[in-house]
Amino acid sequence: MEKKIEQYDVVIIGGGAAGLTAAIYCGRARLKTLVIEKALVGGLATYTNEIENYPGFPEGSTGLGLMELFHKQAKKFGVKFKLTDVRAVKLEGGSKVVETFRTDYQCRSVIIASGGKPRLTGAPGRMHFFMTKVSLSAPPVMRRPTPGKRLWLSAPATLLLRRVCS
Repeated sequence: MEKKIEQYDVVIIGGGAAGLTAAIYCGRARLKTLVIEKALVGGLATYTNEIENYPGFPEGSTGLGLMELFHKQAKKFGVKFKLTDVRAVKLEGGSKVVETFRTDYQCRSVIIASGGKPRLTGAPGRMHFFMTKVSLSAPPVMRRPTPGKRLWLSAPATLLLRRVCS
């Protein structure tokens, strides 16, 4: 089966907050823009229950709610989205190529905003506490203290353990 070839001005690899922000700027500039995301548009922020330090949201927001707004705004400016894995990127020459399983995307510019992945410690019982009493936060120092809870910070300061004190 022969691969399809599609043309874009900009291809953004990664549909998290950084990729969506780049997409909004490119779309507003009337560049033909594609965002390629392998999993969930919005990235890690979609798994966050509370985002309280983002400007313009004095009452805070859920990560999913905020990323849905980013996605909606990017689509408003004509940005296209594909949910697939990137297999290869060719950056030599004037025309760049982003390869996926079925399609090669030719473009003038590639923005790599592939995000990160949380690193859990090897602490015993970590999976029991994950997403209930464990909060992944970067940087944790920006998190508002919660009365009645004890905090443990684990290097490299991306894992914040909260335990209810009885």
